[in-house]
Amino acid sequence: MRKLALLLLLCATSGLAQQGVIPADAKVAALGQPRPAVREATVPLGHRYVASYKDLYCAGFVTRERFAPGNLVAGGRSSPEQTRFGIHEMVFLAGSGYEPGRKYAVIRDVRDRNRYEFYAGQNKALDRLGRLYAEIGQVTVTLIENGYAVATVDQACEPLVPGDTVIPVPDKGTLVIEPRSAPFPVYGVGLPPRHGRIVMASDFDYLVGTRKAVYINLGSKAGLAPGNYLRVSRSYNPDSMPESTRISLSAPQWDDTQRKPMKPSPAMMKHWPLRGVGELVVISVTPDSATCLVSMALEDVQVGDYVAPEKER
Repeated sequence: MRKLALLLLLCATSGLAQQGVIPADAKVAALGQPRPAVREATVPLGHRYVASYKDLYCAGFVTRERFAPGNLVAGGRSSPEQTRFGIHEMVFLAGSGYEPGRKYAVIRDVRDRNRYEFYAGQNKALDRLGRLYAEIGQVTVTLIENGYAVATVDQACEPLVPGDTVIPVPDKGTLVIEPRSAPFPVYGVGLPPRHGRIVMASDFDYLVGTRKAVYINLGSKAGLAPGNYLRVSRSYNPDSMPESTRISLSAPQWDDTQRKPMKPSPAMMKHWPLRGVGELVVISVTPDSATCLVSMALEDVQVGDYVAPEKER
């Protein structure tokens, strides 16, 4: 009788497995045999893509270089009624050195009117690197008349306005962002002696994701070049945390049922391991700074995060 019941159970289990009602390996488990190991595929983090015009020429940069103050956008075809100019529109360029048929870049010396610090010492770190410039677009000069160059807007990251600076177009070449072939270790990677920080993000953002531009305080003096990858790490040290994160330290971190509650002390947290949060790829450099794109992010990348060249990817 017992043999008959076992036979009926096996037949029923087999039929349900074939119909997809229960997984086939459940039949093996029902017999008390070990379940076969499941093999998980290793998927490289990130994806391959070719950096676009916006990625390369709308990212902005930080530099100590000073540009000719007289070479600027003076107005446009519909001035003074129109004060903002976009793609395919005509603008007038003041200054000298223009050549018909040649392309020029339009940049803007920008400032953060709030001067809010996301981490202690951010403003001083940015001031040491120079000035922050937004890249606005590109124009082509068609003719020169009465001391002004007439130009057509070819590309516009945002509207051009009178007072924007005009410079020769920098050649940034092409850039292909490759995915990681090696696993990305979240922990276990310390900071080398020569490391830097993200001192600012484009548009004065604080939290950024993939393909967003950030500015770091490492440049060609540190051996960086376009195409290099950097690891982004975050410390648990309360002294280096943004104010918005430090507020969480005041919240209760224990359970009411604990006989001996514990609150991690700042001295303890300073020695916690660094957490890897993503990667950057360099798109342009100056001697002391670099503009980078976030090429991979496990979570939001923050202003103030630490950066260091990747050793293996």
